[in-house]
Amino acid sequence: MGMNDLDRRERGTLFFAALFLLLAVFMLFYVPKNWGSRHQQARQQFAQAQQDLQLARLQKAEEELRVESQEELLRVLNARDPRFDLFPFINRMVTETGLSDRARLENGRRPRGLSENHPLVDLKLAGVSLEELTDLLHKVRGSNSLVAVYRMEIRPMLREQGLECDITFVSVKV
Repeated sequence: MGMNDLDRRERGTLFFAALFLLLAVFMLFYVPKNWGSRHQQARQQFAQAQQDLQLARLQKAEEELRVESQEELLRVLNARDPRFDLFPFINRMVTETGLSDRARLENGRRPRGLSENHPLVDLKLAGVSLEELTDLLHKVRGSNSLVAVYRMEIRPMLREQGLECDITFVSVKV
């Protein structure tokens, strides 16, 4: 039985089988073996790009919050009296809380790196209770005058009752 004995359909089937076998051998030896790894690498790059996008969205949201809070600070600063002075303000807060007899106010020493636009006031308190100190800090914070505590040291008094406090207040000058 030779090739001539086969009918046309059988010859076509043999031809396609041989072609398929040739294609399979070609793919076995000549097709790059890293096709699957390229696909896996592309999936990893896609997953990394999704993570980067999510991180960028979070950073954008944080930046928007930061800008919004800065705008709020600018609104408060613009609403504050243009003649605002930190020293008289702290003096008034100390007087209103009834601590003036146990307080000493001084202009603060400017540490390196702090601009001239940030006035400092040192407040030294002696013999105050924690409640009185909290009331003073709450009054300063609630004033909406953009005054912050720059540094604070609290220690118990050795010979008397109460606390000794060294507080440095800072603000922004326009």
